[in-house]
Amino acid sequence: MSEIAKFKVINNKISACWNVKLDGTFTNHVMEKYFSKMDDEEREKLKHASAKILSYCVNPSGDNGISTLLGLGKVQSGKTSCINTVTALALDNTFPLVILLTGTKKNLFKQSMDRVKEDLGIEKWGNDIAFFSTFSAKSDLPEQDIIRLIKGGKKKILITVLKERTHISHLTKIFSLIDTTSLPTIIIDDEGDQASLNNKPKKPKGSTTFENIKQLRETFNLHSYIAYTATPQANLIKSFDILSPEACVLIPAGKTYTGGSTFHGKEQHKYIRTFSEEEGDIISLGDATIQLKKAMADFFIGAAIRSLRKDNDKHSMLVHISGNKNEHLFGFKIVEQLVGSWAAILSSNSVNNINKKELTSIFKESYQDFKTHTFKKIDSFERILKQVHDEFLDLKIWLVNSSKEGQVPTKDNMHFKNNILIGGNMLERGVTVEGLAVTYITRWAKKPNADTMEQRARWFGYKGKYLDLCRIYLTESLQKGFSDLLGHEDDLWSILEQLEENGEKIESWKSRIFRLSSPFIPTRKSVGSAEELKYGWIYLDFAEEKKSLARKNVHLVNKFFKENGVVKKYGDLSHVLCSNCNIDTIIGLLGDLLYLNEENIKTKHLIENIIKRLSNYDSLSYIDSVLIDPTKPRERSISSKGRFIKLPQGHSPRRVEADPKYYCGDANILKGKYQLQFHIVKPKKEDIPETVVLGLFVPENTKEHTGRMLKASV
Repeated sequence: MSEIAKFKVINNKISACWNVKLDGTFTNHVMEKYFSKMDDEEREKLKHASAKILSYCVNPSGDNGISTLLGLGKVQSGKTSCINTVTALALDNTFPLVILLTGTKKNLFKQSMDRVKEDLGIEKWGNDIAFFSTFSAKSDLPEQDIIRLIKGGKKKILITVLKERTHISHLTKIFSLIDTTSLPTIIIDDEGDQASLNNKPKKPKGSTTFENIKQLRETFNLHSYIAYTATPQANLIKSFDILSPEACVLIPAGKTYTGGSTFHGKEQHKYIRTFSEEEGDIISLGDATIQLKKAMADFFIGAAIRSLRKDNDKHSMLVHISGNKNEHLFGFKIVEQLVGSWAAILSSNSVNNINKKELTSIFKESYQDFKTHTFKKIDSFERILKQVHDEFLDLKIWLVNSSKEGQVPTKDNMHFKNNILIGGNMLERGVTVEGLAVTYITRWAKKPNADTMEQRARWFGYKGKYLDLCRIYLTESLQKGFSDLLGHEDDLWSILEQLEENGEKIESWKSRIFRLSSPFIPTRKSVGSAEELKYGWIYLDFAEEKKSLARKNVHLVNKFFKENGVVKKYGDLSHVLCSNCNIDTIIGLLGDLLYLNEENIKTKHLIENIIKRLSNYDSLSYIDSVLIDPTKPRERSISSKGRFIKLPQGHSPRRVEADPKYYCGDANILKGKYQLQFHIVKPKKEDIPETVVLGLFVPENTKEHTGRMLKASV
């Protein structure tokens, strides 16, 4: 009997949810493949997350429907394992067709293509599945063969497609020739926050790749699109369109994953080595900097330690100094010259060789640093230094870019144990550098996009066997940037985790506020933007037209303050004050208040979100709440846009402050304290009911606790 995964949908907030079969030819093969990489618990978590994603997709036994989902993992945490597991589950759950959009560059495309073939056992199960790929050219997709296979209906079809205009268009053309009415399909988009999204949202026609994917999706009447990424900023703050995700599933990292909290958290001193921009600038110096020499010494000493530990897996170093190909070549030659010089020095038999003494000193410094911070046993320096000589013999230096001299390291051509890779853009998004232990990075993004910076953290990943030998050499500004981004990532994950736990769609996160330190912006402005959240007064102040809801809100607020508040005089006016009100109590009251005006709904969510966030800080775990002058609703005019005019009352214009009847004004009654005001306002238009208006005041110095907060311009 097959194992079935059932996912409870809370309040039917996520509509599509069906029972997923957890075993089958392809799923079992994938799980067996991961047996040596993961323990039982990790495999079960991966299978559970993958099944959850698939359960949010369209039901393959349905007639029509589409859905758009987001699969979110950490940088270098193994999203590909989830992609391949979802693919396997889809094929085993009667989806006849899975399309995988992967890689805008051929090296990444081949990496993903080879991995999915291996994980699913495509060659082993050739009689059950037809595999197609556009690796070399779009003509690799023979339209007549695909059409005949679909009409025959006997084989599953898996197609991997280069994320490029002509390749996607050719695929769309093929399926436009077929009746896809009974063809439930899964479309998976690896790195779905990058080239796929529309960077021309204000123009009638979107950007090229976006339009290609849109047209492909329009070919199918029963399908789901799943975008995978580790940096979801663009997906979450962009304008709504066909690629806007309805729901998000978080993909758990394995137990031995080491990410931002490891390298840029409390124990960063073990792994991080910083220097000024001038100290690390190879290009300006025209030679190897002291910092580069230290990084390379760590690389060779680490390689020797691993060999003596009988760890013969790949050992790599990444040098990321620029996005310019000429500067890559310059850096490559510097590294090549330094390696050649060091190899010659180590081979020298002269006891009194000054250069050998200096090099030995550099290696000794590296050894001492490892010995100080390691949690494992390390051999003597003399034995390690002797082993270092052998490490030079088992080394290749790579220039990794798209120039004529450039090469792309793959599983098939990495013949040496030790590898030093010099490059830029081709060593960022999607690339996994096998055995990466030492990183030397000086390149700051031209535009401070948070998602771009996070994707450069290639040193994240699974380093269990050699974590103590990992070192990241980077400028002080880069280190601060990555540390700041750790808080940003945690904040986004917390928001999305809450949505997932509650079974809520992403659209219910109406406030779209998140933490992000200066000078970062979330993503490229052509896709989506966000503005800094200005503290001070935030008003929910649009009129409501439905009388029953407005009356209910007035009743709830009056009842709350009657039970919890105390009447207090402020000059010639009396308000009801609830001092140090419990946050959960206030959130409960706000939750009971219902509004139909879209602006009021957004502002209410914003107010709730801010109060919840601030409650994490001790000094802001309570809030003063005030019902303004409940004896007589204030009358206010309404603007053409439906907003109350001159909502808060100002100070007494004809009285001096010493006068007992002097009123300081609504905004000043609590003298700049953190507060939430409730106003009962009567519109001057007779057909519009009196309603509850809110005013939240957050002091500007609150940023000292919360940091910089942004609000998406959605």
